[in-house]
Amino acid sequence: YFFSHAHNEMSMNLSEEAKWTDEEGSIEIDPVDIKKIRRANAQKFDNPVKEKELEDILREEFIKINGIPSWTNPQIESDEDCDDINEQQIIYGSVVSSKRSKLKITPLFDANQSCRLPQACRFIEFHPSKNILLAAGRHDQMQLFDINKDCGSLLKTLKIENFPIRCAHFCNSGTEIILSSRNRHLYFYNLEKGQGSYLDRIRGRSEKMWEKFCVSPCGSNIAFVGDNGEIPLISSKSRSPLFHLTQGSSLKDIIFSKHDENILYSIGSFGDIYVWELRARRCINKITNPALFDANCLCVSNSGIMASGSESGLVSLMDFSTSLETTTNFGSVIKEFSNLTLPTCDIKFNEKFNLMCFASNNLEKGIRMVDLNNMSVMISWPFSQLNNGIRNIFGFDFSSDGKYLAIGNNNSRLLIHGITSL
Repeated sequence: YFFSHAHNEMSMNLSEEAKWTDEEGSIEIDPVDIKKIRRANAQKFDNPVKEKELEDILREEFIKINGIPSWTNPQIESDEDCDDINEQQIIYGSVVSSKRSKLKITPLFDANQSCRLPQACRFIEFHPSKNILLAAGRHDQMQLFDINKDCGSLLKTLKIENFPIRCAHFCNSGTEIILSSRNRHLYFYNLEKGQGSYLDRIRGRSEKMWEKFCVSPCGSNIAFVGDNGEIPLISSKSRSPLFHLTQGSSLKDIIFSKHDENILYSIGSFGDIYVWELRARRCINKITNPALFDANCLCVSNSGIMASGSESGLVSLMDFSTSLETTTNFGSVIKEFSNLTLPTCDIKFNEKFNLMCFASNNLEKGIRMVDLNNMSVMISWPFSQLNNGIRNIFGFDFSSDGKYLAIGNNNSRLLIHGITSL
């Protein structure tokens, strides 16, 4: 404040009339009562002075000692700076616009307003081809909703006794749902038959629980995050074990390629990314990047862009679009986002609008949207008053057509947002 005020008076020398009057500006202050003045230069004041006079004197003393820094007079030096500023997204209410794209993200409704889950909605996933939404938390209930632009209708509530859910995904082309618990059991629910069945354990495995797993694009294979860096795979149809891979370091997350169900990616906490060819059952490439240290989640897009989140909140974008076995520029970091400083809980891509979303459940409104066209974060979403209900995010997902974003929060709400291009 001292810098800018003094600079305006000294360099600009403006003499405009005040637009308003400070009623407290005439308050008299005894400098002896102020410790800093009493110690340093109280002798300059014989009598109590007005607040404005004291402010001017202290400002003058400050400038004598520190001077006026150059940053108090910001100037745009060239047209290139103007372009950089225009490139940033500008938000008008819920409208997000940029030089290359203009989107509208609108809160639509609360899908489970009349049927809240007992705990936070942690596992949110849309059906691979329909606007059917799966929602579950770390309790023994799962819900299915039919989502459209007007409302979300509850299709099914499934309660599985003594089965606190730890992970949930669609499988078998969306005809089944697989759920894991805090024990070694798995539960398969057939949507067409409306029946469920247990898999007591994966044969040959000693893990006590399955905290995380992923399903191949066609839904036929399921890969699990196992103990000691191992990745067991089973068939979703026969539910029998296929084989297992060994990463050799602390395993944090796994994900299948969007184009080839025989390609699997895995990441460890030391920044090692492994590329696995499942037919050959071997690692065909490995990338080690110190920037990926302490990674905890992984996601890949249809275009070959991979995103990894970390315990520090750093999200890194990498290029995996080249040949899988090449070493030139494969897995090179394209961009890093440090907008969140707490652990990343999930990352998702929206292929239709070329967006990426990442979140942290330790921060209120800890969710950010990235426009991949210009690699920039949308600066005002979700901070408008329309999004006050978001709170702490525990799970989210985009619909298969990219038009909806579902967010599950710590209040057990399932918030549906619409995404449209203007």
